[in-house]
Amino acid sequence: MSDLEIEYKAKDGCINNNVFENLIIENFDFQKADFREIQFINCRLHNCNFSSVAFRDSVLKGCDLSNCIMADGYLKNITVINSRFDGADMGQCRIKECSFKDCSLSYTNFSNSIIENSCFDMVLFKEAFLSEVKLKKSIFENCNFSGADFFNTSLKNIDISNCEIEGIRFSETMWEFRGAVINPMQSIEIIKSLGVKFK
Repeated sequence: MSDLEIEYKAKDGCINNNVFENLIIENFDFQKADFREIQFINCRLHNCNFSSVAFRDSVLKGCDLSNCIMADGYLKNITVINSRFDGADMGQCRIKECSFKDCSLSYTNFSNSIIENSCFDMVLFKEAFLSEVKLKKSIFENCNFSGADFFNTSLKNIDISNCEIEGIRFSETMWEFRGAVINPMQSIEIIKSLGVKFK
């Protein structure tokens, strides 16, 4: 059993001010864990249950949390660098004042989440589920949203002009794009998604 698992059980899930490096954990239940001022470096936490987790003032660098359950979680002031959350369930999460850089969030479920005052730089959202998400004052730089689902998610005042949006999905009325900041080539891509053909 790893130091993290031992500490989680010994402290009823409240883990503060610690550094964990090179951990490999699979299928562990971290439900309702409370992480504060934690650093995870080069850790692999696969298929773990982090539902209703609280993550605050922490750093994840070079980590892999693919296929983890983080539904109903609260993430505040988290810095995530060069990490993977592919296939994770982050539905109904509250993500506030977080920074994701050079990460992969492909096939991740963010449905019904709130993303507020956060920054995503060079993040892969391929085939991600971003339906019914509330986006507030967040920045997306050089992200790849290929095939992502934005159904019922307003992009008003969100600048995605330097992001890849090929094959993204949205409602028939396209209301999701009202007030969004896009570039001319992206507008063509959106029109093509409606079945319009160009000569």
